[in-house]
Amino acid sequence: MIAPAQAPRLARQAWRFTVGRECKRIVKQRFNLVFLVVLPSLGFAAMLLIFQRQVVRQLPVAICDMDGTVTSRRLIREIAAAPTMRIFRQVNAPEEAVRLMRQGKIYAYVVIPDHFERDAKRGHKATAAAYYNAQWLLPGNMLNRDLSNVSATLSGAAEGKIRRQEGQPRAAVLSLDQPVVIDGHPLFNPFLDYRYFLTSALLPSILQICVLLATIHALGMELKNGTADNFLAAANDHVVLAVVGKMLPLALFYAIFGVGMVALLFRYLQMPLRGSFALICVATVLFVVAYQGVGILFVTLIGNLRLAIGLAAIYSAPAFAFTGITFPVLGMPLFAKTWSTLLPLTWYLKFLVSYGFHGAPLGMALPSLGMLLVFAIGCPLVSMPFLAHRLRTPALWGSI
Repeated sequence: MIAPAQAPRLARQAWRFTVGRECKRIVKQRFNLVFLVVLPSLGFAAMLLIFQRQVVRQLPVAICDMDGTVTSRRLIREIAAAPTMRIFRQVNAPEEAVRLMRQGKIYAYVVIPDHFERDAKRGHKATAAAYYNAQWLLPGNMLNRDLSNVSATLSGAAEGKIRRQEGQPRAAVLSLDQPVVIDGHPLFNPFLDYRYFLTSALLPSILQICVLLATIHALGMELKNGTADNFLAAANDHVVLAVVGKMLPLALFYAIFGVGMVALLFRYLQMPLRGSFALICVATVLFVVAYQGVGILFVTLIGNLRLAIGLAAIYSAPAFAFTGITFPVLGMPLFAKTWSTLLPLTWYLKFLVSYGFHGAPLGMALPSLGMLLVFAIGCPLVSMPFLAHRLRTPALWGSI
């Protein structure tokens, strides 16, 4: 029997042994160096390098000018002046432009037909055909938008010239050129910076993969190597104390890494901060602990390290696509909506975007924090009875 006065001292001793044992394991195994330092650092660096230009510029297009007139050359100059486009090559036939597109050297090509200037001067419809690769959704939509803007600008100028030559007042010409005008104001990302749109979501996506896999590996290796008895003995056979002691060093490291990620977004990249920096850091720590909870649940339910890591990869690798950042969750089918709900990443990004970027009231953001708490606390609580059985049953060791 352990005297009641000795219980706190023994608990503290078991806590020190468990945490110290895990710290030694982290230092000795190269796998931990990869998931703790190398992969998140390389992932963050890759995202920063990819989106360092902030906006898309100079997408290559080809021009096939079959008219060769002043008007067609003006159209080419307008296309070249658009910041999104860069004239990669002027070709002699549309077939050559098609070949360039199939080779992946251009995203679009414009064909200016014969009699383009003659039709414009006669007041007929002068049509230049633009073909863009819609398989690449982002550049295709941007090129379609800017080519439409070039066409509208050129058409407005030609129409205005004809009306002025007819003697119409300048004010009337301007009103007829665009009678209905939309006064649009982009909110929250006025510069259309892709770092605000993608980097802020991709960095947490990389972090969640590393946290989940590192957690599964740390706990699963105790069963695979048959060291679960030593693992429990260090914690005086207290399962909760053993698991928390094992998760604490990883949680501290990834929490520091996550807070550094938040500082990178709002300090170094100077993204707009409209909420509390401290509260966003708290949410980031909850985000890390939530994925540790999911990792514990995977190990407990599957009972096989290889399969648990495989399932974790399936669960976390495509998670970014289900968070609603690039495609709205409301437009997803039921399966995708369910998957989105089961991802802590979804709730963290909702909080980060709505509270951090948009400045939403805290009351609107609290449900997202609540869901992170559900993952962080609920998953380990559900897992503990079954995990205790696995750790105390030698017949289950080595099969994971």
